[in-house]
Amino acid sequence: MPARAYHAPHPPVQEGVRDGVLVLSGYGLRLYVQRRHLVCEDGWCSTRRVLRLHRATCGLRRLVIVGRGGVVTLEALKWLEDVGAGLLCADIDGTVLLAWGPRGLDEPRLRRAQALAPSNELGVELT
Repeated sequence: MPARAYHAPHPPVQEGVRDGVLVLSGYGLRLYVQRRHLVCEDGWCSTRRVLRLHRATCGLRRLVIVGRGGVVTLEALKWLEDVGAGLLCADIDGTVLLAWGPRGLDEPRLRRAQALAPSNELGVELT
């Protein structure tokens, strides 16, 4: 009987996140929280991948989901918000279905300067 060829195991979770970005694709995508870890399941047919991300070590800044079918729980959205990561869901043809990210700068002086820019000479000059 010939030796059976096995696929190499999936890389560790830290290698799944590259430069703070994790991309999930396929059918039957699942994103949920289990025991305070974000569990990400993706893949095609029998080739599936399961990643478990911990808040402290994931280094996640953005999660990109490309696919047509799947489940994202509210608890998973709260987990992403807690770590300050954004979420982008896109259809397989590239249509953006959802784009969500952490809050930006909250600088009252900057907002005030932007609001007054049309009425002062520096704002008019920059425009």
